Amino acid sequence: MTAIKNTQNKISKRLVTFLLVLVVLVSCKEDKKENNESTKTNETIEPRKIEDIMVFENLLMEENIEHADYNNIKFDTQGAIFSKSKVSPTYIRIPNFELDLKKGFNVSFSFKTEDDDGTKPQSLIAFADKFSSASRVPFYVYFPGNRVSGVFGKQLLWAEGFNAQNGNSREYYDSFQLSKDQFYFVSVNINGSKAEIYVNSELYAYFENLLPHDLKVNHILIGALLSNNEIANPFAGNIHGLKVFKQPLSEKEIVFLFNSQPEIIKEY
Repeated sequence: MTAIKNTQNKISKRLVTFLLVLVVLVSCKEDKKENNESTKTNETIEPRKIEDIMVFENLLMEENIEHADYNNIKFDTQGAIFSKSKVSPTYIRIPNFELDLKKGFNVSFSFKTEDDDGTKPQSLIAFADKFSSASRVPFYVYFPGNRVSGVFGKQLLWAEGFNAQNGNSREYYDSFQLSKDQFYFVSVNINGSKAEIYVNSELYAYFENLLPHDLKVNHILIGALLSNNEIANPFAGNIHGLKVFKQPLSEKEIVFLFNSQPEIIKEY
């Protein structure tokens, strides 16, 4: 009996030792997992620097872009001044601009129109090529019906299914009309098959099911479109603070841009 009892005691001691070792191993593994999770979380929440993804910036306060065509443009403390003059058409053409639209991007700027005739669309910003027109342009932000809208390839961001024959888009016609003689900050994200339009840092219109296209960008047009050397959709008013990013921006980053505009031209 004594031999059996001693054997049982040895087995019990070995079992206890094994359990203690197992607990220590599990505890170490959990600590390592927590440390890894903590490190991963810290890496994830590290904010990116918005300047690192900015590929173009021009406050439009002076003629400071080399080889750009400032056609009949004047400036004041509120930016570049545009008019609808047929005798002296106004626009800015910035050459040698390239951007891979398929990877997503953001364009942000501020504008104030002097013309509230919604039947005549007004050009704001276009990423264009030599074949661009109002219905065929790599990317285009404009002002039809006193609302902010756009074109991506041949897809119109105001028609259901991006085709005029399919009827009007509720996303576009539910968006509120903007007033003349008042500055608005506009920020547009293109992210894969989605388009987001922000006005004064709030989501204004949202579109899905965008199709990719192969149109290439080689210049920026501001204040008008040039189609076969003719002016289309001229803008009347002020534009300033143009910034282009090679990635879509988060809502917090858009709010940051809105809040960091120069005070001397902030008239919202």
